[in-house]
Amino acid sequence: MLALRLHRKAYKIICFVVLSLIIILCIIVSSLNQNSDLSTSSQFKETFADLKNSFQQAGVNDYLKIPSTLVKWGSDKFVSSDSADSVNFIEDELNSDVDSVSAKKYGYDYGEQFKKNVETIWKGLFTPIYYIYAISDENDNSEPQLLYPTKSDGNLEDYFTEKELAKFDGLLDMTKDYEKMFKTDSQKAKNPIKACFMSLVRNEDLYSILPTIRKIEDRFNKNFHYSYVFFNDVSFTEEFKAKVQRIINTKSEVHFITLPKEMWSYPDFIDLNEAAKTREKMKDIIYGSSESYRHMCRFNSKWFYQHPIMDQFDYYWRIEPDTAIYCDMDYDIFEYMNDNKLVYGFSISLHEYESTIPNLWPATKNFVQQRPHFLNNNNFLRFISDDQGNLFNQCHFWSNFEVVNLNFYRSLQYQLYVEYLDKTGIFYYERAGDAPIHSIAAALFLPKESIKYFDSIAYMHPPYTHCPIDDKVYMKYKCDCRQPDDFTFQGYSCGNQYYDALEMKKPEGWEQFLNP
Repeated sequence: MLALRLHRKAYKIICFVVLSLIIILCIIVSSLNQNSDLSTSSQFKETFADLKNSFQQAGVNDYLKIPSTLVKWGSDKFVSSDSADSVNFIEDELNSDVDSVSAKKYGYDYGEQFKKNVETIWKGLFTPIYYIYAISDENDNSEPQLLYPTKSDGNLEDYFTEKELAKFDGLLDMTKDYEKMFKTDSQKAKNPIKACFMSLVRNEDLYSILPTIRKIEDRFNKNFHYSYVFFNDVSFTEEFKAKVQRIINTKSEVHFITLPKEMWSYPDFIDLNEAAKTREKMKDIIYGSSESYRHMCRFNSKWFYQHPIMDQFDYYWRIEPDTAIYCDMDYDIFEYMNDNKLVYGFSISLHEYESTIPNLWPATKNFVQQRPHFLNNNNFLRFISDDQGNLFNQCHFWSNFEVVNLNFYRSLQYQLYVEYLDKTGIFYYERAGDAPIHSIAAALFLPKESIKYFDSIAYMHPPYTHCPIDDKVYMKYKCDCRQPDDFTFQGYSCGNQYYDALEMKKPEGWEQFLNP
């Protein structure tokens, strides 16, 4: 009886395999008959190889998750000359990384769009993964669509009124006036560089922010007396203000700012029910269910530099509770950045949780497609993408420590980009953080030489520490961190990507600090 069952199972398997092979053969023959001119062309072979590789990497088996290799950017800065033909050969309206839940949620019928755009589909069981090969409809000139429940197909003009767009007029355009971001010696003589330490902090964080300030004062600011700006969504207590001012040198100005409601609340275009559903859906992700975390990320992405108190400053250094620096800084970091034409400085880089920002990269690509001239010719795309911009590798600068020329955030490129992201609802319909937004903007809109890794600034934000592993640097700046704790070259860090993207030599002995 057992033998009979086994024979039946074997018979079913054989029948299934034979039937599958027949179907595959029929599809291939039909495709070759209809597209013989394509299948023999070098262009098609290149496309075929590119797509096969993409599907192997994506590990998907349905057309609702077509990888973004199929997306045409509309800019040759993101596509090499070698692959440009094959990318242009693919339908540029297909979006990436979209599951059926997202399609339903955002009201976009991907099944119908797929049928409309794709003329021919080949499916082959060449590996355990199905490969889907799509040839574009040459007559289809439709615009790419975003994934959010907004009112249009993603054109910027549909997200902004004429009045809203007008507010971007007159902003510093980095493609034309990049040099205006920095002060010359004669300008500094008349108007010295002004900078501040900025922190978004709560009253209950008092005893966590005090040690941070103490470290900043002892290691750096006792020599330079730069200002402090503390933001809070509620009024600071008298105790908070008194104890903070007590440990800051009296030569430094200290500002305590209560945020206006518009900087810490939902914009009127957000569907509060949808936002609540998102928080429930993401409750198992760190900060996924938090409303205040989303307000914070939105504030740090688009509001802090627009507050009037920040108008007086050229640079800012962000600080947070429970953080520390472990090395002396005997030079003025803000003067150093200005004189060396540095715009963005960081200490730790790492990978983002991909599940928190599934649509950040598609939205970014849609923006860039419509404003390709915003891209810097010498951009740092290699740091944030391993495949020339098709996919975001999740690498970003950890923005809880960043030293930035504020003209960058005030620029046309950054402000239009972040306002556009805000309009898509990404802060509330997902859990987009300010760090990847800052990082993507810097990588795309700035020359890579203007982004500085401060390897000599030992910095800790739980759970990660950057500590100089070069003994000469460690001794020179009188550091007291534990070198074995350095995160730079560990698995979740993006330190390797940074060095490789710039083709920089890594510190001597860096291999010792890899994960065991």
